[in-house]
Amino acid sequence: MEAYYKRKVETMPRIGMALMLALLGRLLSAQDAPQHDTLLASPSEYEGWKRYHLYCDRCHGQDAMGTTFAPDLRRSIAADGLVTREIFVQVVRDGRAANGMPAFGTLLRDEQIAQIYDYVKARSDGRLVRGRPHRPTAP
Repeated sequence: MEAYYKRKVETMPRIGMALMLALLGRLLSAQDAPQHDTLLASPSEYEGWKRYHLYCDRCHGQDAMGTTFAPDLRRSIAADGLVTREIFVQVVRDGRAANGMPAFGTLLRDEQIAQIYDYVKARSDGRLVRGRPHRPTAP
């Protein structure tokens, strides 16, 4: 009986060491796995973010999350929202005076408004999280 317990005690450190090595291996492989950069914006999204913060965030809030007097644009352009790319460009260009939305057609070209849409769409889809996005670095 004594030999049985002695053998049990001798094998326990080996089992513990094996478990530790297995866990360490999993941690290292998880760190090596490519992670999605949730602040990496395409060139169009990045330009849209810059313009959004120049013209839109006063009313629609930082990160397009809405305020007490302007809607959350992420929800407006979501898959189940009512605002398409075309409607977004038209509303930003021409405004909605009755709702207090000024027209930006004299300040922004349609392509620039589309870049703002691209940024807000990336936020709506969850590809870009809150915060300052960055551009891809050159290879």
